[in-house]
Amino acid sequence: MEKDKKETDSSKAALGAKLTITAKITLPDGSEVTRVIEAEDGIPSPDQIDVSTTRENFLKSFEVLEKSVLEARNRTGEAIIDMMADEIKKKKRGKK
Repeated sequence: MEKDKKETDSSKAALGAKLTITAKITLPDGSEVTRVIEAEDGIPSPDQIDVSTTRENFLKSFEVLEKSVLEARNRTGEAIIDMMADEIKKKKRGKK
């Protein structure tokens, strides 16, 4: 099991594509709050998805893609929550 984790970690280090997700919130007053989130280690490029050998190898390389995308999506959700929390703080400070 530990060997699989090391293989995945080492394959993630050399990923060839960049994933960028932009989260934009447009507030009722028309102002916008935007954050850009990137997959920390990138994602596999199409050439890095192993389709030439066994089904197991394909699934392993596809799993790296899936995990990278899910991690970026989760970080995007966290960024959206942080953006809204910051806006709430600004609003509260403005009322004092």
